Amino acid sequence: MEGIWFMWISWIITTFYLKKSKIRTWLAFWLLAIIVVYSKTIPVAMYEVSLAYLLVTLLCYWLISKYKFFTILYTLFVSMVITFLFAGLHLVELYDPVMFLIIDKMWVIATLVAIITIVLVKDFRGRLVVSISGLVQGELLFKQFLTTIYGIQPLGTGNFFDIIAISCAFIISWHIFEQFCEIMSQYVRKLPSSRGKDIRVFR
Repeated sequence: MEGIWFMWISWIITTFYLKKSKIRTWLAFWLLAIIVVYSKTIPVAMYEVSLAYLLVTLLCYWLISKYKFFTILYTLFVSMVITFLFAGLHLVELYDPVMFLIIDKMWVIATLVAIITIVLVKDFRGRLVVSISGLVQGELLFKQFLTTIYGIQPLGTGNFFDIIAISCAFIISWHIFEQFCEIMSQYVRKLPSSRGKDIRVFR
């Protein structure tokens, strides 16, 4: 499985199903740009860097820069938690691969990243930005360690984008579930027997 499938699906949904807006236009542009350069790499210092990895990294930091100062600090804190989680679990697999014989490491990391992000970040866009920024930092940290042992390392491999795809899929699914619960709570509040009662699922 390659993370490119998720980007194609996201681009199709963005282009053909979202309402026309500047956000839709820019999102479709960035997704298409990442798809175009997905298989391209360039040598940078001790790494063979995927252009898609560079684009995703630049986009995440650009979006983070739009937040207020204290929000930026909190966002960076949560992303660093994800960074160390990502790098730490890869190191665990490197030294003790038996731990991931039953469940694939990719699913473990993606699930934990999604849970941490959902618990610590409230808004949908923030969750996506924090999770992806944490993962790109974790990829760099882990590969930095590997370069000291094995030499030149690739940044932004297919497995890395698989983890991003699964994490984003979990976060998007949870967001849809939240929206569904909110719609249902609004519907129930309109019922005669529920007037005046606060029955929101997410407060």
